[in-house]
Amino acid sequence: MKVIFFLIGVGIIALWLWSGGLTELSKENGKNVESIESLFTGLAFLGMMVAIYFQNEELKLQRQELSETREELKRSADANTESALLAKNNIEQQYYIAKSNFYTLKTHYLLRNILRRLTIFINQ
Repeated sequence: MKVIFFLIGVGIIALWLWSGGLTELSKENGKNVESIESLFTGLAFLGMMVAIYFQNEELKLQRQELSETREELKRSADANTESALLAKNNIEQQYYIAKSNFYTLKTHYLLRNILRRLTIFINQ
């Protein structure tokens, strides 16, 4: 693409020279600046086209970056969902373990009380 812009710039200068740009400059009155104006107008137009080209390239890169960011955020959200599910399962498992331990302790306490009462009953 840079070659195309270079060729357009050379074309603008060649067109200016072909249209008599140098002969206009050599006139003695010094007030005829139309030739230089037309050269710089063409070059300014080329500069504008180059700026638009580079902005377009930058927008393409930004779109690509946004797409990659979107994919990464989706993967991150999926990982967070999976992590939350694992945490929920872990909490449920801990709950059932605690509940089982409670009932084991309660049973142990009741059996100990029964055994103590039986011992007291037998000793009487």
